[in-house]
Amino acid sequence: AYDVALEEEKEEEEAKEEHHQVVRVKWRFAANWPVPWSPRIKVFGESRLRVVGEKAVSVEERWHAGPIGIWWDQVLPRFWDMYDLYATPNCDETVVVQRKKVGRFRLITQMPQRVKRVSLIDVTNSRKQRIASALPDFAYTKGKRGTIRLGDITMTSPLVTRVTLMEKNKDDEATIQEKKKQPVPRRLVEWDLPIPTTFKKTPELNATLESMYVDEGWATDLAHEYLDLPERHFLVADFDGDVQDPEVEDLRKDLVKAAKDKGLRVIGGDRPAPILRRKSAKLGFEASGHLQLAAYLPRPTFLPIDRNELAVEIDYQPVSYSTN
Repeated sequence: AYDVALEEEKEEEEAKEEHHQVVRVKWRFAANWPVPWSPRIKVFGESRLRVVGEKAVSVEERWHAGPIGIWWDQVLPRFWDMYDLYATPNCDETVVVQRKKVGRFRLITQMPQRVKRVSLIDVTNSRKQRIASALPDFAYTKGKRGTIRLGDITMTSPLVTRVTLMEKNKDDEATIQEKKKQPVPRRLVEWDLPIPTTFKKTPELNATLESMYVDEGWATDLAHEYLDLPERHFLVADFDGDVQDPEVEDLRKDLVKAAKDKGLRVIGGDRPAPILRRKSAKLGFEASGHLQLAAYLPRPTFLPIDRNELAVEIDYQPVSYSTN
């Protein structure tokens, strides 16, 4: 994704003021690194060209991380890819930049990515159904059926789930007046599925969606779409539970309080939608772009390595790149 901006600047150079233009180009590079496990490498950067007249007189290039950091985070074999070696191949993982510690939590930047967003409205008002705990059936689009060879699919991670309590509508108010009963709270459940960066195009979305969730009366308003998400910022805490667990409420309050104490603005105010970044989930896409499988791989909770995270979204300053 490219974002080209032109701006006029003036600066002193050798005691002489010179008028010039600065062209900023944000870019992304992705490739498989030539080692046996073929990790997917993704670099986000910005090039700044200083132009005088029609001539570029200097170029400054910045990356989202230094070469050593990229080697450590993306080239070396990931612990959980080795742990899951016989269950799934290596993952095309979403790139995240660790910003800073905020109390016992961490501020991170999720770099731009293309996702398939699947959503529905949960009308059960019950944790018993656990609708947000796994992808719904209509997320798996039409593709080949039968035995799936792991070498034929591309895995991505993490699976990101957001649960938003919806406001009452006019139908709810009518229910209160007619039946003197409280309306059933409705929750918008959204799943973001990272699209492999190897894909040059994605299959067309089905115009009609069907699901057992609707047949059973558990959900309404099925939807899916492709989105190109910009840089996003999250305050995160390690969390080994489910996004519908009762413990989520207290942890969400702690995240909001920690953000406010550091002067960070939480998107969603005092009651933001809780977001589960499920790193233990891996999504398998076939070459045609259809989702074929989702692997929910149990991990020992005593290992403090790339654990799942509960997050709230933060309105933070734009990402700054490292000079290289």
